[in-house]
Amino acid sequence: GILKGFKGELIHVYNKHDGALRNTEYFKQFKDNCNIILMGDSLGDLNMADGVDERLDKYLNSYDIVLVKDETLEVPNAILQKIL
Repeated sequence: GILKGFKGELIHVYNKHDGALRNTEYFKQFKDNCNIILMGDSLGDLNMADGVDERLDKYLNSYDIVLVKDETLEVPNAILQKIL
């Protein structure tokens, strides 16, 4: 088959924001939460809630936690285990 288009709002690397989910039941379920875990791999991901080596300082100043060369997900899993 040939893909001709998408229904609804498409979430992709350049529009990771709440606009695509705002009018869904999923969004309504979590809209009052005051804490989030934001996992990103580019500075563009800093804008997800709105809408490397040479840049490491900018990452460190922008995010609470920066993991470098750690693909294990041990840190996010440990955080989730503490809060759940």
